[in-house]
Amino acid sequence: MAKKILVVEDEPETNFILMQMLQVSGFQTTAVYDGKGALAMVAAEKPDVVLLDIMMPGIDGWEVCRRIKENPDTSNVGIVFVTAYGGEDLDHRAAEVGADVILRKPVGLGQVIGAVSEVLGKHGKLGE
Repeated sequence: MAKKILVVEDEPETNFILMQMLQVSGFQTTAVYDGKGALAMVAAEKPDVVLLDIMMPGIDGWEVCRRIKENPDTSNVGIVFVTAYGGEDLDHRAAEVGADVILRKPVGLGQVIGAVSEVLGKHGKLGE
C-alpha cells in the first residue's frame, strides 16, 4: 500500500514540484496551501508524513506542527519541514515543536525521498 504524504506549501509552483517528486517515487499525495487546510486534512486523512512549509499566511508551520504533535490522534504523523526560513533558531524551534527532519529549500528529489524514508522508518511505517 502506498504511503500517504501531505504536502503543505503556499507557493503553488513549489507545491506542484514536491508533489511530482513524491508521485514519481510511488507515494500517494495530497496538497493543501495553508495551515488551516493542513490541520483539517491531517485530522481527516491521517497521512503518514507531512511535508510542511514554515512561512505561510494564517497559521504558520510552527503552529501546525505543534498542534499535530500534541494531538494524541495525530502525534505519530511524521513531519518534514521544507523551508526557506533562515533563522539561526531553526533547529531548536523545529525540535521544540516536534519536527522530525528539516530540509532547506531548494531541495532535490534525493533529499525529499531520503527525508520521507527516514521519517517513515522513525515512526515504524516503512514495512506496513
